Amino acid sequence: MWPGHGSKASQEAARCEDGGNGFLSVTARLSSAPKFDTSILWFRRDLRVDDNPALIAAIKSSSRVIPVYIFAPEEEGQFQPGRSSRWWLQHSLEALSQDLQMLGSRLILRRGTESVQELQNIIQETGATALFYNHLYDPISLVRDNEVKAELLTNRIQCYSFNSEVLYEPWEVTDKNGGAFTTFAEFWDRVTHMPYPPQPLLSVPPCLPTVPLDLRSAPMEEMGLMSEEEEMSSEHLKFKWTVGSMGAMEKFDSFLGSKMKQFDRDRAKTDRESTSKLSPHIHFGEISVRRMHYMVKQLEWKWAASKEGGTSCADFLRQMGYREYGRYLSFHFPFTHERSLLEHLRACPWNFDQSLFKAWRQGTTGYPLVDAGMLELWSTGWLHNRLRVVCASFLVKNLLLPWQWGLKHFWDNLLDADVESDALGFQYVSGCLLDAHPFSYMHNLEIEARRFDPSGNYVRRWLPVLSRLPSKYIHCPSEAPPALLQDAGVELGTNYPYPIVSIEKSRRQVQYACEVIAKCCRDPPKYRKEPYYPPSDPKLAVHANLSPILDQGDSICNSQDVPQLPLDFCDESENVASNCVGAEELQAVPEVSRTGSVTPGSVERKSRQHMMAEDDAEQAPAGRSGGSRECRDNTNTGTETGTSLYLAGGLQHDQSVRPATRGPSSGPWEGAGDTSGSCDRQSPGASSGEPSTKKQRKLSHPE
Repeated sequence: MWPGHGSKASQEAARCEDGGNGFLSVTARLSSAPKFDTSILWFRRDLRVDDNPALIAAIKSSSRVIPVYIFAPEEEGQFQPGRSSRWWLQHSLEALSQDLQMLGSRLILRRGTESVQELQNIIQETGATALFYNHLYDPISLVRDNEVKAELLTNRIQCYSFNSEVLYEPWEVTDKNGGAFTTFAEFWDRVTHMPYPPQPLLSVPPCLPTVPLDLRSAPMEEMGLMSEEEEMSSEHLKFKWTVGSMGAMEKFDSFLGSKMKQFDRDRAKTDRESTSKLSPHIHFGEISVRRMHYMVKQLEWKWAASKEGGTSCADFLRQMGYREYGRYLSFHFPFTHERSLLEHLRACPWNFDQSLFKAWRQGTTGYPLVDAGMLELWSTGWLHNRLRVVCASFLVKNLLLPWQWGLKHFWDNLLDADVESDALGFQYVSGCLLDAHPFSYMHNLEIEARRFDPSGNYVRRWLPVLSRLPSKYIHCPSEAPPALLQDAGVELGTNYPYPIVSIEKSRRQVQYACEVIAKCCRDPPKYRKEPYYPPSDPKLAVHANLSPILDQGDSICNSQDVPQLPLDFCDESENVASNCVGAEELQAVPEVSRTGSVTPGSVERKSRQHMMAEDDAEQAPAGRSGGSRECRDNTNTGTETGTSLYLAGGLQHDQSVRPATRGPSSGPWEGAGDTSGSCDRQSPGASSGEPSTKKQRKLSHPE
């Protein structure tokens, strides 16, 4: 049976299923299994024939194998696949179908509202007596897989599940007490020091049994993946991406041969092709993460002998480790896609402003790097990891909008939309995890832009209206002299907006939120005590360079009358898990003063409405038509539909809407908030309610 949400009993059952050591081959696991006349191979996010454990197991134990893919988006609740993701899925299924035909089989496609019902229909049509599939770790799949196994076992259909998504199963990677890790550094250290290597690779089978011709497969048009209008508006994607396993391997081979050596230096640069861009292929399982791991390790050993490559291979594997960690957290804490892992941040006084959210989505914030990133996301369905951090941080910290809104928007528009990875990223940005920056940390957008797009080439590509501005002002057009703006053809407020929020206002909002959070938390959050340094990050130990860091990462909540949030001075992050100079290091730097933090006691207590009214009353700059509020209202003056579904952080949610996903009667699923269907793509968001019992509020392993 599939293990539950990480309980010790479930972990023990999983270890027994895997042979006790997590390293038993597929053939060995099935040596004592009965032989089946017909079995079903259920494809999900493992759309490949190479290194597919469920495929090999089905072939080894069955005379006839029926490959099946079921499209049932209604099961996904609010996380139904977006247009970009559905476009990729359609073409990936076509590529998989061709691969299976070359092996003598064919893919059976079915469209339904419940996977278990469609599986039962196929079982009745074929007389199958066994089901083979690979594990998934997102909370919706965990619940569905439990229901599928329970339902089929009552009908005496044997179910076998395998690992094809991660190097090690989540229940294999534990601390000395058998519990789950809650920091990436500890998790990754354990993964890299496991007593046994990841499961060996499995080759493509030479052939597959034929599928009966009378077994119906739904045409791609009946699957409902893409409407005619969506297909036409996505035609440009096929010129940029080669979907399928062959395209994935070609891209990976090209990356290893041409870009891997420079990965440690260039991976954070947004103005060049510096990453592998394999994330959509990995998400849909078109390429095996184990094969990638072994190929990179082989290259690392080769370069180590000749002292080449620097830390590029280790950095690349670490980036893959964040994906593993996202699935690890999703398995052990299956509520992280809706609620903060740290309890105190559920009291954050979010700013539920739909007009600000619309400006962020449409790339009209007045901050060029953010706008360029959001326009690339909308146009291509992909975004550089560094820009995902910048755009997400701007949404959460500068606009003080709920991180669940950004998570849902990314989910609707990314080709590689991934609940586990996206939730991990937004939780890091929002300070919701133990090894994340505290909520008081804010990115300095100008420093970020100068660091990752120093010449402005990325901004010029996606914001051609700013292309004639010199590099000095390309990231801050509002600071350019009027004559220069006129010569460059930039009319602020006309063809490019003024900033919708000032940095000063953003800092005041975060300060106010930190005061509220500090008052509401019963115990101060225990963030990491020591700084985390990624292998290739610039050395932050040079204390002479700390001054600009203090300006952008100063913790702004330090009071004697409320529980204190930790004081962290941070630089930029690697995949959102950032480098941090801790308080103990600051003590060794006499020229750095810790008195720069603003104490809430020295600031006049104001309500949020009072603060916003004062900000709106500020005078607009010369030549500007209207203030910041007017400029913002030009994007959207109305309230969009479904607003109640977006109220996050447990402050308010729609009690009349019942969750679409069904979970256990107790645990983190109870009272997790609204998960009723897919939200409107024009106003994406995700809601979450407060847990219903004190037991659920604890940061502990869910029962």
